[in-house]
Amino acid sequence: MDDSPGTARTRRGDEATHTPPAVVVDYDPHWREDFDMLRSCLHPLVADVALSIEHVGSTAVPGLAAKPIIDVDVVVADEHASRAAVHALASGGWTPEGDLGIPGRQALQARPDLPYHHLYVVIDGSQPHLDHVLLREHLRCHPAAAAEYGALKKRIAPLLRTDRQAYLEAKSELVQRLLAAERARQQPHHL
Repeated sequence: MDDSPGTARTRRGDEATHTPPAVVVDYDPHWREDFDMLRSCLHPLVADVALSIEHVGSTAVPGLAAKPIIDVDVVVADEHASRAAVHALASGGWTPEGDLGIPGRQALQARPDLPYHHLYVVIDGSQPHLDHVLLREHLRCHPAAAAEYGALKKRIAPLLRTDRQAYLEAKSELVQRLLAAERARQQPHHL
């Protein structure tokens, strides 16, 4: 396995500074295995409070180019369960980072001994949870949208090395359009 920066098997960022990988690579089928490993580490810690542990983000969409970062949502029922989950995960070595400006989710810093990941505790049905699931499902069900999204991410990938916020802003309009399309698709159609 080649774990050098810039390859599809980039597993971690700079472990000394815990900097996330700054590349967009072609889909890697091993990302599912990485998620399964993460879930097996998380489950014992949150089994009594989590409703589910979900693979979200671009690495959860077969065929989609992505940053080699596994996005994971620990889904809980309410704020009380969210606090309990964050506490349990902190006892397992993840470092709580708060909501990072997005109400309805709690971020935890990735453990450096595991494949690089973004870990969130989200309340079931909250906006952050719905956005993660709706975008994933839309991209899984619409290959043309996934191809458009992947091409955009590859085109703007150099921003990851210089200005991550600009990278996020450059894909924001398309993400919002895809979310709106999935919300519309899931609405019941009345005659």
